[in-house]
Amino acid sequence: MQPELYVEVEFFSSEEGDRTTPIFLTDYPGYRPHFRVIGYTEYLGVPFLDTPHRIINPHERVPIAVSLVYYPNVTYDKLIDGVEFEILEGPRVIGKGTVIGSSKCYPLVTKPRNFTLFLYHFQKITPI
Repeated sequence: MQPELYVEVEFFSSEEGDRTTPIFLTDYPGYRPHFRVIGYTEYLGVPFLDTPHRIINPHERVPIAVSLVYYPNVTYDKLIDGVEFEILEGPRVIGKGTVIGSSKCYPLVTKPRNFTLFLYHFQKITPI
């Protein structure tokens, strides 16, 4: 089983990031962009895993789970809680994001027990 992170992502409009269509997450395992931590040059491959959103439109900030698919061959240790990153398709920066959930003892990253409750908390919605 690959370690996972929980991130908040936002994609740019076509004028800002040169992507002309929204991100469609209907095909599991889905979308596989690269992350690049702000201030570094290394590309980190991450497939998107889980989100309540099936289509991500420009400037829509959504929580999402990603897999650290190349661990342990690639070091993902820069992706810690609160770090900001760019989302890339090839050389094009098409979005940005922030790590919102990970273990402080990298790489022991665990998914919250109730991902739905995690999303409610993230979106500041109180379940009844």
